[in-house]
Amino acid sequence: MKKLFTAAALLCASAPLGAQIINESFTGINTAVPDGSLSGLANQQTISGAVGVITDVNVTLSLSGTGFGAVNGDIYAYLSHGGETAILVNRAGRSAGNAMGYDDNGFSSVTFDDSAANGDVHNYRFELFGDHSAAIPGTPGALTGAWQPDGRYVAPTSVQDSSARTQPLSVFNGLNPNGAWTLFVADVASGGTVRLDSWSVQVAVPEPHETALASGVILGAFALWRRVRKTRLSEKSGVDAGF
Repeated sequence: MKKLFTAAALLCASAPLGAQIINESFTGINTAVPDGSLSGLANQQTISGAVGVITDVNVTLSLSGTGFGAVNGDIYAYLSHGGETAILVNRAGRSAGNAMGYDDNGFSSVTFDDSAANGDVHNYRFELFGDHSAAIPGTPGALTGAWQPDGRYVAPTSVQDSSARTQPLSVFNGLNPNGAWTLFVADVASGGTVRLDSWSVQVAVPEPHETALASGVILGAFALWRRVRKTRLSEKSGVDAGF
């Protein structure tokens, strides 16, 4: 029995499951985030009809400045679902030597991805220019591209670059993708106004036919084990009865 199920497990492992990507985009939000307040803005959306468990999550976020503009070092944003929370950005640039963080202006279609090549979004200036004081050029000088989420599950009033990164997007792996997904954004320091323009979530689950194949392999192995076990029991009974 052990050998049969080990073989089934190896077969499943040797045939990687394909991924079905669920893309949910929420545009036209265009809502101001309360300035200088931890109360923030929560935007809840719902995914339904998905089959399988989550294997990967990416999030794309667009925040722009109005009036005096956004200040990225003021922004605290997270995504929550199924009792888990991933910290997307927690006052980018804030450190022991810079309590205000980076003063660039907004996030323009920034994708948060645990495996993004750009690295930790908290230190995006250093990742881009090797210098925490080098501002993003242009007007409004907004951050773009794909970045690894901040992950620092620390109060935004005390977070620093040295804080542990414990809450990446992988916290959602293994959960049911269906249900409420909530994006929370706060502008925790006054000066400059931030607007949530849009956001989207990309959720990967195994392809339905791949999931069925893996289940079929295990069920087939179980049926074969039962047949072998029944044959062996019959043979053993025959020997013990003297036939």
